[in-house]
Amino acid sequence: MPDAAFISRQGLIRNLHQSLQNGKSALMVGGPLIGKSTLARQLLQKFKDDPASLSPVFIPLEQMQSSADFWGILMKGILRDLLDPNGQNPYRKGPDSLAKLMTQLHYFSEKKPERFLRKKLVLLIDDCDRFLPDAAACIAQIENMRMELMAPSIEAICWIGGLSWLDWVDTHEKDFGGPLRRYPLSTVPIRETRSIIQTQLGPEKVAPVWEETGGHPFLLEKYFGGIPNYTLDQWNQRIWSDLRPAEKAVLNRLDPKGKWHILDDLKMEDGTKPSKTLLDRLCMAGVIVRTLEQGIAVLRITSPLIREEGPDG
Repeated sequence: MPDAAFISRQGLIRNLHQSLQNGKSALMVGGPLIGKSTLARQLLQKFKDDPASLSPVFIPLEQMQSSADFWGILMKGILRDLLDPNGQNPYRKGPDSLAKLMTQLHYFSEKKPERFLRKKLVLLIDDCDRFLPDAAACIAQIENMRMELMAPSIEAICWIGGLSWLDWVDTHEKDFGGPLRRYPLSTVPIRETRSIIQTQLGPEKVAPVWEETGGHPFLLEKYFGGIPNYTLDQWNQRIWSDLRPAEKAVLNRLDPKGKWHILDDLKMEDGTKPSKTLLDRLCMAGVIVRTLEQGIAVLRITSPLIREEGPDG
């Protein structure tokens, strides 16, 4: 499927790019396989395509085993995106601490000042859940580096992660250098999804493909050339494991086949309606909330990945 097919997400990329370009750090979060890493790479390319933009450094953390690994991954990203696509570090060993990173950056700023001294960076840190559970010390050092590093300077950071990362940020936002603008990802809106299916697969495919995918980008890939290696049961269990008990309780009251449910009819254990935060998190997992013309709020499950709680849930 062409990346530009998701019009709503291209708008998000433009908005996020502008916010980071203005020096405002951001948080992009969503459930498993919702498209976070794909959007991070698209954001990287948007910065690269605009010569007036900040210099982007993409930092994927999927191989990070400990916080000490972060500094070597960051150094590799800086070398790759600023100096050499191969990211070769002449130091025999990459940095495993902030102090060693600063020492190596100082070396490069002296050797290649034209490539370092005038650079203003934006860091795109993907898979931030890897910082957990003991993220506080590392985040504090990263924010200190952002404040102190002058050659090159770090203007903004985009923190990209899942629901566990969002939980941590919610209780530690003061640990960041300033407010984070939030960009939650959910399934692709129904009208947009159906338009894509009709245009690319034909009108006869709209109903069955929507029923099987619910607008989930990962599931849609099956119909557009991608061959994802997954079973629904595997990803169903992973998503349910990320949900809080209150969120599971709401999901278990919704129709697994996707019928609409009136929000006011849903009550939590204390008799209150589900909070906006809870609903936002459910939308990131595959629920859609809509307000009807009469002002009545309704919701339903769209993603097959959360239609039934896994056997280990």
